[in-house]
Amino acid sequence: MKSIADLSNDDGSWNTDLVHDVFGVPLGDKICKIDRLPVDHNDILVWKEAGDGIFTVKRGFQSIHPTQDNSDSSFWKLIWNQSTHFRHSTNIWRLVSGCFPTRDRMVFVADKACPMCDVENETALHIFWECHCARAIWFSSPFACFGRNTMTMTTVKDMLQGMLTCLPNDLKGNFLNFLGSLIEGVWRARNELIFKGKRINIEAVRCAILRKYNDCLLAGEADSTIGMSIKQARAGGKITSATEVVVVCDASWKEGEAGLAVGMMETRGKKICWFAKKTKAESAAEAEIKAIRWAMDIAAKEGYAAVAIASDAMIHYELYHILSWLDHPLRVLIFVRPPRQNNF
Repeated sequence: MKSIADLSNDDGSWNTDLVHDVFGVPLGDKICKIDRLPVDHNDILVWKEAGDGIFTVKRGFQSIHPTQDNSDSSFWKLIWNQSTHFRHSTNIWRLVSGCFPTRDRMVFVADKACPMCDVENETALHIFWECHCARAIWFSSPFACFGRNTMTMTTVKDMLQGMLTCLPNDLKGNFLNFLGSLIEGVWRARNELIFKGKRINIEAVRCAILRKYNDCLLAGEADSTIGMSIKQARAGGKITSATEVVVVCDASWKEGEAGLAVGMMETRGKKICWFAKKTKAESAAEAEIKAIRWAMDIAAKEGYAAVAIASDAMIHYELYHILSWLDHPLRVLIFVRPPRQNNF
């Protein structure tokens, strides 16, 4: 006897005589009082740990990791908060999860020493916090929040949580953006030392990190702005029926060199054209401004009066004021910003 079917009649009811023979009359009577499902009822899979019986990946994960508490959930919500740039959130997640290929994690590398100080073994905690290069950057940063509660931390997650407890809530997003900028800057300097033999210049690394951090702050300010008003047009973010051409512009920047790209597509005709050039710029923010201004100039030169410009970096409030006094021939100028999360 292997299943309930062996104790059932053909119509799905209990075989009372057989149940009594197997379990006795008292227990058999109790069993036979249990209602049976109709014969034509299909079997279903039920997740017993859920009240509704439905299985989800989240519930499966929670059953495997029952010790995960609310504080851990709050920590990850802070890391993936919209105030932190998606690229920085990803790098911080990789760092906390142990995904950076530091020498202590590479079994095939015999020399475990940190290439930047050649004193301690290279670990994620060491290269981004404990190494003298990292300490110099942290000491001169806007978030020099080393304290007694961070000196004894043994994991990246503990260190990060310890530093976050030292900060007010309104600065935690900025701190995570700075940490993301530091991770990129230090890791790039480390790789250039290993693979290109380029000596570490702490001041240059520090300036690059602060520049990236400031650009991130400016972009964040622009993202929080709903709209802008300039005398040539309204920047409502929607392409109207009067728009003659849609212009897409973007910029890349590295070490004072900027690459500008502009694409144009007529809304009624079939004309599509692209433009690109190199120019000088002091920062990524300036490069984006130059790309937008160049797009406006090209549109005016081509004879368009009503233009929609799509850019993923509405740089900062100063840009809006600059556009307000520019003597530009464009009659209607609409800015459209694609979702930033798609630009990674």
